[in-house]
Amino acid sequence: MYRKTYALIDCNVIEDNVKAIIKEYSSYKYYFGVVKANAYGHGLGVIKYMLKAGINYLAVATLEEGLEVRKRYSDVPVLVLEPVSASDAEVASKNNITITIDNKDIFDEIKKKKIRVKFHLKIDTGMNRFGVKSSEVASYIYNNSDKNLYMEGVFTQLYSGVGDELNKEVSRFKEITKDIDLSKIPIVHIAQSDTLINYPKIPFCNGCRLGIIMYGLTGNLDFSNTFSLISEIIEI
Repeated sequence: MYRKTYALIDCNVIEDNVKAIIKEYSSYKYYFGVVKANAYGHGLGVIKYMLKAGINYLAVATLEEGLEVRKRYSDVPVLVLEPVSASDAEVASKNNITITIDNKDIFDEIKKKKIRVKFHLKIDTGMNRFGVKSSEVASYIYNNSDKNLYMEGVFTQLYSGVGDELNKEVSRFKEITKDIDLSKIPIVHIAQSDTLINYPKIPFCNGCRLGIIMYGLTGNLDFSNTFSLISEIIEI
């Protein structure tokens, strides 16, 4: 006899959660649905409910994840959040996937290939994982991007969701991007799940990234549970 243990995902609740988030925080233009790690273990099937609810850009961790999403959804924009190699940039270009660039050397290497690909510039504001750390490098990449290696966006990953540390990170972002005319960048996104609900909207930002908040795992909105673990009693 096989025992049944499985995760039950309520896709309608995910859709309702996303609608509630967008209604509450309606001043953004771009709502990124972060679906890395197989949509946080919920499965890529939940994406269509996010899109129905108003998500208009998807974000993944790796190019491999981006390719899996692209197999299912041919039209929705997809951003790879981790930096990629120059050879991976060619794969991304062929599959209409937006990449992240976080250093001058990779930028120059990709530019030499003369491929047509969109990228978002990653700024390091203190997490020290990936990202440009100086205004000189940020300015160089901005000034040398063109219609082929097109700078569609600028973003950072904040390590703190609230308080003085978050204020310091935002100030650091402004300092590193001081020579970039952010009003000419199509997408600027800083807020993620925690920051979205704990920090006022930054005027120059028009995008936000929604991750675990879509599944009701953070935030002060009245969300229902999207995930249930179902099993059977073996013995009493």
